[in-house]
Amino acid sequence: MRIKWHYSYIALPIALLLVSWFNFFQAAVNANFIYQPLRSFFQAIELESSSKFFNSASWFLAHNHIKPELALKISHELGMWLTIIITAFAFIKSVYNKDLIEDQEKVFKLSLFSAFLFCFLLPNDSSDLFGYIARGAQQFSYASNPFHNVIADLSNWRADQLLANFLWQHNPSPYGPFSMLICKFVSALSFGNLFLAIFLFKFLNFTAFTLILLIAQKITSDKFLFAILALNPIILFESIWNSHNDIQMGLAIILALYYCQEKRYNLSIVLLCLGALIKYLSLVLIPFVLIDAIKNRKIPFLGIISSAAITGFLVYYYDLFNSNFTKLKANITLSHKSLFDSLNSLYKYLSAEDLPGVFRYIFLAAFIGFALWFYYLYSKKQNTSLMRDSSILLFVLIFIASPKFHSWYLISLLPLGILSYPRLAFYFSITHLLSFTFLDQANIANFALMTLAPSVLWFKSQRHRDMLQT
Repeated sequence: MRIKWHYSYIALPIALLLVSWFNFFQAAVNANFIYQPLRSFFQAIELESSSKFFNSASWFLAHNHIKPELALKISHELGMWLTIIITAFAFIKSVYNKDLIEDQEKVFKLSLFSAFLFCFLLPNDSSDLFGYIARGAQQFSYASNPFHNVIADLSNWRADQLLANFLWQHNPSPYGPFSMLICKFVSALSFGNLFLAIFLFKFLNFTAFTLILLIAQKITSDKFLFAILALNPIILFESIWNSHNDIQMGLAIILALYYCQEKRYNLSIVLLCLGALIKYLSLVLIPFVLIDAIKNRKIPFLGIISSAAITGFLVYYYDLFNSNFTKLKANITLSHKSLFDSLNSLYKYLSAEDLPGVFRYIFLAAFIGFALWFYYLYSKKQNTSLMRDSSILLFVLIFIASPKFHSWYLISLLPLGILSYPRLAFYFSITHLLSFTFLDQANIANFALMTLAPSVLWFKSQRHRDMLQT
């Protein structure tokens, strides 16, 4: 009997829903410290104040509680390995199922139904969603500027469920001002209810994901590419399950490049600006749009002026020049799970010291030099591919130049990467599922297995294909 693996996209989130909510309610009713079988941050712990902490990592930080027992860690790890193995098989089998991918409407519906189910799943591998909620509530309920003040400065913050479940209480917001404005608006709609806030942020990402699929259908008619995007496990897990806001920037990028190809340069510039005001990365793509516009003898004055006005308003609204840069520096200077971190780990192993701080600036200067050279080449090419060249630059920025990397950063690149380099994006979508296991904390092994290995495999396959064609 042939297994229809694509049904896993329905069965798996339902199974995870049952496990997650069963353990939550068991903990909430018994007021006990109970871990889920999966490696989840989401718990209910009754405190003396009658408030509940839902984020166990936050609770550990606030109360210096002992670490969970080894047996519990092992059970969580096994549960997550089972989840990603099923997911990887379902993804591979589904995108190579010709009968399935030929029916694009079925793929679209399957993807959205699965994503909708993930909207009701409790976050399992990141506390960032609680950060969006807390910083939104910080603004709406306490009239506190998230760039100036930290959650821990607010009086009685541990008694407020919208604030208490955040892991980084002592850090100001590292996100862009437009992201914080979105957080303020969504938290206001939650009326102080944590569960409603969780769903609203998830539904916002669900909407962004839906729009990405719709715009992808306009950009390409390749059903295989659409299936890789629609059924992509990293996008479903990280943008819907764990609710990272990178999907919002990913939407801004794919929309901007689509409108650039349609020669609507003003709108393209504004969208890239909004993406940069969420999480900065899309800023490096603006020169591509300007170059394309100049080549077509159009200067997007309206887009430039509008972007400057939006940026100026948000800078003034949040008084960004007076941000708490001292506390923000601790977040910005972190390095982990990246090429830089791998080199630093090797250097530390050999010398028992970290790489000299100047190497951060060397990486940054190298990227700026590469970007300028890349823009120059793009301006000189007669036949350019905006999507492909944008993918390359973002790839270099995210995977090579940045000292800090998380697998959810892929969400902003994957929609574009799938349309440009589908096989490489396909490999990444599988290998980065390992970030849900203990390998996420493995420094060198993390980069080697999840990023370097698939890149080398893709490069070899490309060379082999080119040789055959020659």
